[in-house]
Amino acid sequence: MKQKHKIREILVGLFYTTRFFTCFVVSLMVLFPNVKFVSFNSANLLIAINLLFSSMGGFALNDYFDSEKDKINKPYRAIPSNRINRNLVLKIAIAFLTIGLILSMVNLAFTKFGIIQLIFLSAMVFYNYIVKHLALTKAAYTAIVSALIISYPVLINEFDTKYILLPVGTLFFVLGREIFMDVLDIIGDKQAGMKTVPIRFGIMNAVSLAFTSIFIGTLAILVLLIDNISILDLYRLIAILVSVILFSILWLIGSKIEKRAAIISLWIPMIVALSVLIV
Repeated sequence: MKQKHKIREILVGLFYTTRFFTCFVVSLMVLFPNVKFVSFNSANLLIAINLLFSSMGGFALNDYFDSEKDKINKPYRAIPSNRINRNLVLKIAIAFLTIGLILSMVNLAFTKFGIIQLIFLSAMVFYNYIVKHLALTKAAYTAIVSALIISYPVLINEFDTKYILLPVGTLFFVLGREIFMDVLDIIGDKQAGMKTVPIRFGIMNAVSLAFTSIFIGTLAILVLLIDNISILDLYRLIAILVSVILFSILWLIGSKIEKRAAIISLWIPMIVALSVLIV
């Protein structure tokens, strides 16, 4: 029984440290537009698998470097919760990033967009330097990398130019989300000597900037949906607006736990918006 429990804890730890769900959704968003606009082939699947492993490796590497401050900010994560050993997380990160590098080089040989995958892989690794030495730019850096990922399927497929609003919306939406996360993580970040947006400019200014970013990101997506709006787009629009309004209410009146849950819920409008690439 103890052995089974240990294995289960390790598997749960792997799920947390690699952010498997997040990475899986990202890879699907890249795969399905490819399948929609061109005949399915192994190259498309290879691209999606590459992003899956590169993302998981990057998240695991981040958990390795953030293990000390996560004891304060995010004790539920794999390392501080003792679900998985810190050294094992590093080995997983190196293994997944190596797979990502190999797949990126293979893709580079077959498509001109392989360079985007190499840039993304490098960005995932460089993120940990940003966190430690340039924490003030951390939120913007994450937003730019996220927008780059969403730009990929928009650029390589036959999407109308209006769809550039999707990576633009992603840029501002993720920027706001990251700043909100930094507000909640301010205690651990201060102890780690980091100078994030809320630490440098104050919590109130940071929250104002975050709400403004969420508003601009939401507006960009709404403009995209309103153009030649269909019934499905109308449902998307309603879902996004309701999600953002509920988030705002929870952030303003909720407890710290509820605010953290609200931040997680921001995945709902993001996934709804990204679904325009598929259906």
